Amino acid sequence: MSSLVVSVIPFALGASISPAALTVELLILTGKNKPKARAWFYLAGVGAVLGIFALLALTILRNLSDANGGPVNPTTIVVKLLLGVLLAGLGARQLHPAKTQGEKQQSKVEKALATAPLPFFAGIGAIAMLTNFSTLLLFLPGMHEITRSSDTMGMKMIAGAVLFGITMTPLLLPALAVTTLGHKSDSVLASLSGYVAKFSRQINAGICFAFAAILLFDGFKAWIS
Repeated sequence: MSSLVVSVIPFALGASISPAALTVELLILTGKNKPKARAWFYLAGVGAVLGIFALLALTILRNLSDANGGPVNPTTIVVKLLLGVLLAGLGARQLHPAKTQGEKQQSKVEKALATAPLPFFAGIGAIAMLTNFSTLLLFLPGMHEITRSSDTMGMKMIAGAVLFGITMTPLLLPALAVTTLGHKSDSVLASLSGYVAKFSRQINAGICFAFAAILLFDGFKAWIS
């Protein structure tokens, strides 16, 4: 396996852990009115926003001096330190009792489950990803690993596909389970929904703190070297 692909996997795994977005999806899937269609519309919104974010990040990051194997510059170090600080702050926010943006989106979905049209759920998916700051903040350094690599364009495309695919996988699996297994998956989804709802803040906070420490360590190391 390419060293570039290996380097993006940790960020992809961190970005894939999005309990708030998963909770909203499970809420949709356990509804009685067109759960499969609504869930796929929801995922289309999530995937579209993540794809647009990836393209924007690629456009910005490839213009840095460290792109394609160039030397690390002070701007890159500052960005890495800033991402670490933002992740640490986001982790602290998860432990605050006030409702997060993801929890507010969950309330909107609960109210709309009975009558909302299918495009509404694509919009909810888009908003869920736009407000999924932990995923976006971890996806960004993964994209940076790709742009700063001196590997071929083909290998960079593979790494980008791995980053995107792993990030989306935890959200795709429940929808695939319901699509292929139908009501046989209901009990598993109900258990998963309860677990995620109960521990979503702790999970998010732990991921944010862990990657904040990694980014801050790498940033300070590059700063003093």
